Amino acid sequence: MTTSASPSSDYRFSAHRLAFMQLMEEARQHQHRRLLVLQGEPTQVRALARHLLDTLPETRERLIVTGAPDAWPALPCIRNPDYTRCLGKTVGCLVLDSYSGFSAEAMAALSGCIGGGGCLIWLLPETRDIDAFQDPECERLFAYPSEPERSRNAYLRYVLASLSEETALTCWSLAKAAELKLSSPLASVVATEDTPPHEQAEAVQAILETARSRSSATLLLTADRGRGKSAALGLAAGFLLQEGPLSIVLTGHHPDVVQTVFEHAAPMLSHLPVAPQTRGARFSALQLGDGALRYMPPDELLHQSPDCDVLFIDEAAALPISVVEQLLQRYGRVVLSTTLAGYEGSGQGFRLRFLPRLVERCPHLQELTLNVPIRWAEGDPLERWINRTLLCQSASDGRALRFDAADGFQKMDWTQAWQSPDSIQAIFSLMALAHYRTTPEDLRLMLDSPGLETFVLIHEGNLASVALVACEPKLDDAALREQCLKGERRPRGLLSPMAFLQQMGLASALDLNMARIVRIVVAPEYQRKGLGKRFIEHLCGHYQASGFDLLTASFSLFPEVTPFWYHCGFSLARVGQRRDHVSATHSLLVARTLSPAGADLLKQARADYQRRITFDLAYHWSDLSDAELTALLPYFTTQFPLSSEQEAIIEMFCSGALSYEAVEPLLQQLALDRLAIGKLAPEMKALWLWRCIRQHHWSWVCRESLFKGKAVAVQALRRSARALLATEGV
Repeated sequence: MTTSASPSSDYRFSAHRLAFMQLMEEARQHQHRRLLVLQGEPTQVRALARHLLDTLPETRERLIVTGAPDAWPALPCIRNPDYTRCLGKTVGCLVLDSYSGFSAEAMAALSGCIGGGGCLIWLLPETRDIDAFQDPECERLFAYPSEPERSRNAYLRYVLASLSEETALTCWSLAKAAELKLSSPLASVVATEDTPPHEQAEAVQAILETARSRSSATLLLTADRGRGKSAALGLAAGFLLQEGPLSIVLTGHHPDVVQTVFEHAAPMLSHLPVAPQTRGARFSALQLGDGALRYMPPDELLHQSPDCDVLFIDEAAALPISVVEQLLQRYGRVVLSTTLAGYEGSGQGFRLRFLPRLVERCPHLQELTLNVPIRWAEGDPLERWINRTLLCQSASDGRALRFDAADGFQKMDWTQAWQSPDSIQAIFSLMALAHYRTTPEDLRLMLDSPGLETFVLIHEGNLASVALVACEPKLDDAALREQCLKGERRPRGLLSPMAFLQQMGLASALDLNMARIVRIVVAPEYQRKGLGKRFIEHLCGHYQASGFDLLTASFSLFPEVTPFWYHCGFSLARVGQRRDHVSATHSLLVARTLSPAGADLLKQARADYQRRITFDLAYHWSDLSDAELTALLPYFTTQFPLSSEQEAIIEMFCSGALSYEAVEPLLQQLALDRLAIGKLAPEMKALWLWRCIRQHHWSWVCRESLFKGKAVAVQALRRSARALLATEGV
């Protein structure tokens, strides 16, 4: 049974409706987007939002982001985790129904889909009720044993507090009087043009030149959202297909993402006998004679490797970096279009980890950045607020930021986070500068999650270092413990103990308290000055005094990063068997003992990889680069000790009494134990690495090294083996 709204409710909705029409007309005139926050009881606020949506023209596409689609009948809905499917689309109005879950990542990314003159409507409880709000999204974000109701909700308070700083944004509370006040008109009106701006025309020309190149060519097109990257790809595709039969393959992480490319290419070919191919409401190809623009999913593209004249990769940062690398190896003319902001897929990883490799691999790489928005006018208040509040753009240029606190080590208290926006911005900017996976969701975790602790090191009045540490307590829940032992459950957030259990079979890990460093960064100007190591010592002291057994860290195997943990006293516990799909590297788990129980567990972990090392080197680690494997060698030092009898056998090899094959396993053990500290020439270290550790075939080793022939190489190994035997351990 349904009930009609009361007359007073109808009147209030009518007043809001008129005010909303005025708000949208102002936005249309200026080609800016607006943010409208509606606060109150869920049923009433959703009813008001539907009233407001009814005022929009039929041509203005709506999109509802909600975990409760039944509350929005006959309207297009998606859930927060599926937001990437809509990247590249343009909508007139986006509704974020946060009663059913709020995702900062979805808000940041999808706000870029709103065209000029559009509006983001955000539904929330009253500000006074935020502390009691139990966000369903917390269940997905928070780790064991945290419960959603334990959330501090500091993040929502922080975001709402920022609204008062932007006069072009509007908040309506249904619990307050119906007097509606709109913001003052914006200073200027930006006229729209039918022709693409100069910057986009330059991008189209660069794409055309790449596609027409007679040799290999790579173009990287970057911009924030709304700058017309995908549109430029579509316009260029239209020009190219008009010139003659050309095969253009277009890929992206989801078919919806690339629709903008098709939508800009199709009108340019409308006067020609083009044959569009669709799947449902989506374009899949535009065929013009023997030429075509066709979409292929990345996995299908890698599997089939079809011939094409040019490959377009739209939103490349949202694809696994390893996939992008493989595509660049297979195709000669490639145009990559991507957003580098942290909320766009793995944008930080693309910028920090992949771009240097791309520049090295493609010496003639052309880079072009679009700065002027075309989906909305410059000075857009919604973009300004999103970037500032959700910290999508780092405020740091690499220098440490001033921090209002006394020098030294301290733990942050986020219970009143909304009162410390400068501190939040400084900490998050430093994290984003140094890590490839920093997103707005990380900021929410930092502020709200009860199991995540934030520490800072202040030096000379500047923020010198930041660390996020996850508490991973012992598993006291007997039923959950039994499920973990059977492999039926993997509690969210217990990365370290579950790695010891599931990767090494060490059930005793569930009895220990562990603290895992999720993120640690030192400001560039303070690096290589000992501050990072000092920070680690503070963390060890803090958690040891708190009764923890191990301090752990899990990170990607980047040769420039791995030595830091070794020099800070961490031992290697595990190397991941597969490459991560974003960082394109193997992951490492390292640990430092804080108690005798922790030391015993780490001893068992070392024994596990000692047993497996030959197998792992041949199979699971066979794709490690020489630099990656070399970065691991210090962790093995003193872990593979040789007995006096084994050393005597190697001495017989050195004197020529035994063949290489007779002592091959012992030479691998010797190399793992001492190569990292041995005083050998680079060409000798390479010989030991390639033959004794990696077990490359002799023909390969002799071809790649300075030693021409097996006999010459074996003689070199005999001489250097004696030097390694004489090396003193660390």
